[in-house]
Order: sequence, then C-alpha cells, then structure tokens
Amino acid sequence: MGNVYLLKDAKTLGLNAKIVESDCEIILIDKFVEIERKNYKYLSFLPFSETVKGLTLKGVKYPLNNVKITQKVYYTMSNEFASDVAAVSLKKGELLAIATK
Repeated sequence: MGNVYLLKDAKTLGLNAKIVESDCEIILIDKFVEIERKNYKYLSFLPFSETVKGLTLKGVKYPLNNVKITQKVYYTMSNEFASDVAAVSLKKGELLAIATK
C-alpha cells in the first residue's frame, strides 16, 4: 500500500506514475487516462477517495457513463477490455485502475 500512496505523491507533483509488475499495472486516476490492453485481460477500478463522481468507462466490456461510486461499491471490479485501449474519466475524486492478466 505504501507504493500506492507514492502514486498520490506523484500526482501532487504533477507527474503521471504507475506501478508495473510482470502481471499487473496500477494507475491512480484523477481526471482522464487511456489504458492499453497490452497482455492484460481484466481491469478493476477501486475508489481511492471516499467518493468518485462522474465516472465514465469506455472500451471495456461493462461501460459506465457519468456514475457516482463509493468505496463500498464492488461492481467496478473484474471488468474486461473490449478494445485495445480503455478510456477512463472522472469529474471528482481519485480512482485506482488495476490491469491484470
């Protein structure tokens, strides 16, 4: 978890950082990001802030359009890529995106 909080520190400095392992990538999103499929199959999204507002997911099997989620929401787990690039945007809050094989 310490490394995940380093992602937040990087955002505070205006940097886009991610954690990359052999079987996953973790990205902290505060506005918009495109995530490449590469060799990944699944995408999970976890609110890093208490609430995420205006979440939109495109290029995934289960898209969302301008929804509000909280840390008690689990339906944003185990989504799948539907195209080579998934687009994730939100209006308020912070969201962890985890791409896995």
